[in-house]
Amino acid sequence: AVHKSTYISSHHRYAGVIVFIMCISSFHIASNTPPGNITASTLSLYDHYPYDNLLYKNKVCPTLQIRKLARSKYDRYTKKHIPRFDHYCGWINQSVGECNYRYFLLFLMVHVCMCIYGVWAVYRVLYGEIVSKDLLNATFFNAVTGVEVKADYWIVFHYLYIRYMPLCSIFILMAVMACVLGIFLGFHLYISSKNMTTNEVSDR
Repeated sequence: AVHKSTYISSHHRYAGVIVFIMCISSFHIASNTPPGNITASTLSLYDHYPYDNLLYKNKVCPTLQIRKLARSKYDRYTKKHIPRFDHYCGWINQSVGECNYRYFLLFLMVHVCMCIYGVWAVYRVLYGEIVSKDLLNATFFNAVTGVEVKADYWIVFHYLYIRYMPLCSIFILMAVMACVLGIFLGFHLYISSKNMTTNEVSDR
C-alpha cells in the first residue's frame, strides 16, 4: 500500500483529521438545528412574508387547522408546519426551513470542500507513484495474451487501480461526489440569491 509520498506533505495527515471534524460538526449542527415549527402559539414569530395570491393565499392549513403563512408548508414526514419550507433532507433526517437553512448550506459547503480536498490529496499520492516509478515510460506485461505493451494513461490507471484499489476507489468516489454536491450547492446558492426556495422552484 501507499504509506508515504514526497509529493504531499505529511502535515496533511493532520489536515485530514481537521477536515473530518469539520464534516462531523457541520452535520451535527445541520441535523440538530430545528427548521422552525408553526403552531397556533408561534404564528406571529414566523409571519414575515406577504401573500402573493398566486403561490400563497391567506387560507387555513387543512391538516393542522391553523392559518397557513406565506412560504410555509406542512411537511408530511415530520408532521409539522415549517416556515419558509425548502425541502425534506434525508441526509440530515429533517426538514430544511427558515431556522436551519443557513446550516444546511454550511453542511453542503463543508462537504464539497472535503471532497475536493480528498480528490487533490489522493491525486498527489498517486501522481507520486507514477513519477517515482516512471510508470508512463514503463513496459507492462499482459498476463492474458503474454504480450508486452508500452504504457499509456489507461494502462497506468489500470495498474494503479489493481495495485491500490481502495485508494483509487476513494479517488473516484470523491470526484463523483464533489461534482454532484457541487452542482447541488450551486443550485441552492443560485435560488438563495433569487430569494427562492426549492419548494417554490418546483411549484412554478
